[in-house]
Amino acid sequence: MARGRQCQSSWDPGLPFRPGALCLDFGYTGGFDTGLQGGERLRGPEDLTQWLHQHISPAVAAADEQDLAHALGLRGCIVDVACALARGNELPEDALVRIDALAARPGVPGRIDAPAAVVPAWPVECALATIAGNAAAAFSAGFIRVRVCAAEDCDLIFYDGSAGGARRWCSMRRCGNRAKVRAHRARKATSPVS
Repeated sequence: MARGRQCQSSWDPGLPFRPGALCLDFGYTGGFDTGLQGGERLRGPEDLTQWLHQHISPAVAAADEQDLAHALGLRGCIVDVACALARGNELPEDALVRIDALAARPGVPGRIDAPAAVVPAWPVECALATIAGNAAAAFSAGFIRVRVCAAEDCDLIFYDGSAGGARRWCSMRRCGNRAKVRAHRARKATSPVS
């Protein structure tokens, strides 16, 4: 994942859907108030370290309490901007400034297949810069790409990375399938009996 500028997310087994952007994956560690994961997933520096190893690079150094505080601050900014974009609200200027400032710092370069002894330990700050860079890229697409699920009973936010910008649901398995079933039943109920 080079510098996090790409908006693709990785599969997070703690989520029932793919948010579509690394920064939103990070937001769903407990920043979005959805109750999906049973609350906060970054309870301590070791949780942050594990998440960064899984989503950024195993070469990221171990996080400490200060890193955790910075990470939670970044996550709050990401959630604030994503919610504003998805709902068409005014963007929080202070959150945008904080994301941009961190995105301007060096991030973790792409993965290198090399012996562990050769790969340097990247500071947590570089991993957070990678997430912030991803947020800057995702949020630059603005209102047309950061969306709320179209299901009436779902408020999950996702990044639509599809070529035509046609993603409507947090997940086809989750809300998309339910919508298709409801539409099919409605058509069947209104069609003339043969």
